[in-house]
Amino acid sequence: MKSDLTMFESAQRDGRDDRPVLVKLSGELDVRYRRILEDTLMACLAAGRPTLVDLSEVTFMDYRCLRELAIHYQLGTGLVALCDPSQEVEVGVAACDLEGWLDFVYTTGPGHPPCYAAESVFHKTAKSPKKGIRPCAHLTQR
Repeated sequence: MKSDLTMFESAQRDGRDDRPVLVKLSGELDVRYRRILEDTLMACLAAGRPTLVDLSEVTFMDYRCLRELAIHYQLGTGLVALCDPSQEVEVGVAACDLEGWLDFVYTTGPGHPPCYAAESVFHKTAKSPKKGIRPCAHLTQR
């Protein structure tokens, strides 16, 4: 099993410290990585900076890690955006009946890297209510 949890801080420009933090998850995340995920997301929330969680390269995520995502997503109220979930994440969310607790932002497109246009992601998510708005749809379509 291989897993990777990486946190990137965007370079500060013009003295701004409100630039989003990118947390990139990849590989298989099980109970062994729950505490690391929790600590990372707690640190992001404590800093008060917008956080993008890139889920595009996750090949497996167990219930405990999905639950941590849901908890911190709800606590973040507009500061945490879950970007580009892999099909495995979407299926796991549906299997754990967490659709009402998580909302995903799909940012990938032709020529766009994962979590493209961070500021626009937060502009869109800050205006919309969080819980139960958009359940995981299209689980078998990519």
